[in-house]
Amino acid sequence: MNKKLFNKSDLILITGLLSAALLISLAWSFYNGDAVLEAHIIVNGADAEIIDIYTDSIFSIPERPSIIFEVKNGAIAFISSDCPDKVCVHTGFIRYGGQFAACLPSGVVLRIITRGKMGADDIDTITS
Repeated sequence: MNKKLFNKSDLILITGLLSAALLISLAWSFYNGDAVLEAHIIVNGADAEIIDIYTDSIFSIPERPSIIFEVKNGAIAFISSDCPDKVCVHTGFIRYGGQFAACLPSGVVLRIITRGKMGADDIDTITS
């Protein structure tokens, strides 16, 4: 008994499926190519600042001058805060649409929003 692992029709089907997956992947990357990320600093539920994460800087906002943010290499982070537990500072840099960091004692949330062709955040879940 000599059986082949794949016959000709199996190889044609596999090649067709792989080609379709490649075309869909390329089309998706072109479709989403103009998406831009923004960092929104939200204080007590309202947008306080919208930050360009493509320009490196260190700054604070007038509503909470004791909280200092850093923008570096397309990412943003809390680098200093007067809150007791410093969870916001330990979160580190965030860079993907949908990611967020929060300083709950101060009522400040830092969130990355995707703008452009995508129209929505580009990450469904984040795991560590």
